[in-house]
Amino acid sequence: MKSTDQIIQHFNSSAKLFSDHKDFSAKPGIYGVHYFGKSDTLGAIVGLKSGQIIYLGKTESSQKSRDADTHFKTGQSGRSTLRRVIGAFLREELNLKPIPRGSGESKIDITNYRFDDITEDILTKWMIAHLGLSFFEYPKSPAEILELEKKLIKQVCPCMNIQYNRQNPFLNEVNIARAT
Repeated sequence: MKSTDQIIQHFNSSAKLFSDHKDFSAKPGIYGVHYFGKSDTLGAIVGLKSGQIIYLGKTESSQKSRDADTHFKTGQSGRSTLRRVIGAFLREELNLKPIPRGSGESKIDITNYRFDDITEDILTKWMIAHLGLSFFEYPKSPAEILELEKKLIKQVCPCMNIQYNRQNPFLNEVNIARAT
């Protein structure tokens, strides 16, 4: 298996804008989301550089199901932490309208939020124009995929990851943005 340094190097050398992806892996693995924006609220708040990994995640099914059909798909902010975090930072700039996903009365009906249908589309367009992807195929057990994800998050410290990322210097900003 490749070392975490080699995997990170792979992420950085293979990252390209979402709109430039023609094929998505059908295998499990770890994906990197990269920032390719120029000047916007998101870049200014956390001082992002072009190509920087802002989020790492795992998929036990495929890159297509997690990235193309969830993170970058309109209507999925209720199922994508990445969409909610980015939307929280860009809420004012893009005039996004958060709405409750549930009443919070049970573990199934959680009080999270999503964006209304019109602003979901605005968020998707922004993400496609400003974010890129990389992927490391890792067809292993769910436990092994999770362990690799944790190691990579700890080493890279992506600014949009909350879980497994206590050393994130922007953790407080991310939590505040998500709470408003």
